[in-house]
Amino acid sequence: MGICVHGPVIVPGVEKAQDIFGAVRYRNFSDGSGLDMFLSNNIANLAFPPPARAQANVTWVENNPFLFSYNAQTGILTSTVNGVTINFQTLVNQSFDVVQIFIRDRSPEGSEVFVTNLTLNGTSLPGIFPGATNELQYDILCDLANEEGGFTLEGNLFLIGPQNPSQEASRFEILVADNYFTQLQ
Repeated sequence: MGICVHGPVIVPGVEKAQDIFGAVRYRNFSDGSGLDMFLSNNIANLAFPPPARAQANVTWVENNPFLFSYNAQTGILTSTVNGVTINFQTLVNQSFDVVQIFIRDRSPEGSEVFVTNLTLNGTSLPGIFPGATNELQYDILCDLANEEGGFTLEGNLFLIGPQNPSQEASRFEILVADNYFTQLQ
C-alpha cells in the first residue's frame, strides 16, 4: 500500500476534490434501459459519450464484486464488475492522495445499497459503507501508490431488495485525485 504512516484515514467527505484524474460510476441497479458502468479521467466526462468515457452494461445481482485500478506505467484506468471490464486511457505516472466514494441510496423502503469488503492495494478498509438519500461521501486519505506506482481498490457493492427503476436514483461513484491535502489547507 502507499505511504500511510497510520494506515489509510477514512473520514466523512467535505467537498469533491478539484484535480480529479480518475472516475467511475455504477448505476441503473434495476437493470432498466441505459448503460450501467462509466469510466473516465474526471467526473464531468462521465456525462458525455465516448471518447470522453468508456461504458458498458452490467447485470446487477445482490452481491456485485468490483475492481477499480490504475496502471501508472500505461496510464490505464480499469473497472470490472461481475466479470465485465472496461478501460480508459489517462495520464501516466500520476500520483493520487485521495479516493472519494459517493453512495446514493434511493431504493424503495426496505431495500439497501451499500459497499463492504473494501481493500486498497490488498490492505483491508474495515466497515460497511452505506448509502443515503442525498449521497454519502467517504474520503480515504492516503498516498495510493503501490510498488508499481498504481493502485487497486476492490470490494463488494450490495443491492438488497428491489431497486429504484430510475437510472440515477441510486448510484455508486469512486473518484481518485491528487493535491487533495493542499486543497484542504
